[in-house]
Amino acid sequence: MIRTLTSYFFDGNERVYLNTFYWRPTDSYQDFYTDTNINGKRMDKTDIYLLTSKHTFSAAEEFTYNLNNLKRATIIGETTGGGVHPGSTQRINEAFSIFLPQGRAINPITKTNWEGTGIEPHIFVEANKALEKAMELVKNNK
Repeated sequence: MIRTLTSYFFDGNERVYLNTFYWRPTDSYQDFYTDTNINGKRMDKTDIYLLTSKHTFSAAEEFTYNLNNLKRATIIGETTGGGVHPGSTQRINEAFSIFLPQGRAINPITKTNWEGTGIEPHIFVEANKALEKAMELVKNNK
């Protein structure tokens, strides 16, 4: 879904390299690129403002991280939660289970990801003020 959504914000003449996932159980890598064929209108010239909070997590962070590193969006709000490593819950015994990461994202630009650190916005504001700030920027950029 991240790849599909991201594809709408690029011109489609060529695929854009978004990231790679390393999967520990199979010791394999999987590359992700934008799609050149999509249904609907592309918005490759549209300004993008992404609103974040400390509760922005996982897939929403990947979308934000990709567009940030590709210099395609302005991020407004709070630093995100910092969750990227996919995995599953493993039962230890009757009383306990753990979340065991099975993979990690590797961004082609940063060579790392946002695990544990989150994504810092370009414009820091409290999450409940991010939309107001974005609307102000849109109005001033017209």
